[in-house]
Amino acid sequence: MRLNLLVARKKAGLTQRQVADRAGISLDKYSNIEIGRQINVDVNLASEIKKAIHCNDDSIFLIDNSYKIRKKTKGA
Repeated sequence: MRLNLLVARKKAGLTQRQVADRAGISLDKYSNIEIGRQINVDVNLASEIKKAIHCNDDSIFLIDNSYKIRKKTKGA
């Protein structure tokens, strides 16, 4: 999961659909990027997403694996 991207989107007060629309991509594609299902993000698309959420920080595209670890431990 890309927690930094999720936090930046929420801080901007946007839904996933709003970001997807502003970036010119489908909601499914954006959702896959945010949850980390799509690992590689084209640099041009990353730029459009950053513009959509008014963020200049490239680290929003890093995948935070600790989310998966916390989720697994809570379910165990």
